[in-house]
Amino acid sequence: MADIRIENNNKQEIKDELEFAVKRSLTAVGMQAVSDIVSSSDFPVDTGLLRNSITFAVSGEAPYESSYQSFKGDKQGAYRGKAPNDKIPAVYIGTNVEYAKYVQFGTSKMNGRDFMFKPLRANLGNYKEIMKAYLK
Repeated sequence: MADIRIENNNKQEIKDELEFAVKRSLTAVGMQAVSDIVSSSDFPVDTGLLRNSITFAVSGEAPYESSYQSFKGDKQGAYRGKAPNDKIPAVYIGTNVEYAKYVQFGTSKMNGRDFMFKPLRANLGNYKEIMKAYLK
């Protein structure tokens, strides 16, 4: 039986490269998901505040967009903080606009309009392909 001896251990370098590839792939998925949501025909637009507030964040990172405003610029908002730093890397997609939940899920006087989950579900296959392409 032959002895195997490793002279150069690249374990940390390989780990770092893999983590970087995962982060890039999740960023690409987040960008595509935001695009899918805001370009959906079911997306309600009045002032544009909700539409412009949709963003994403990769685990442990700040949101991709730090601020947003309505089309007229009279209403605005900002994001602070970072996404949870999960053991399993993830991408978080959403908004902090207060009324978004009422538009999404409805109220006793208004039916919900699935502007978030429907386009995401419709494009799951695309997100998987993005991940595969970045992790080859």
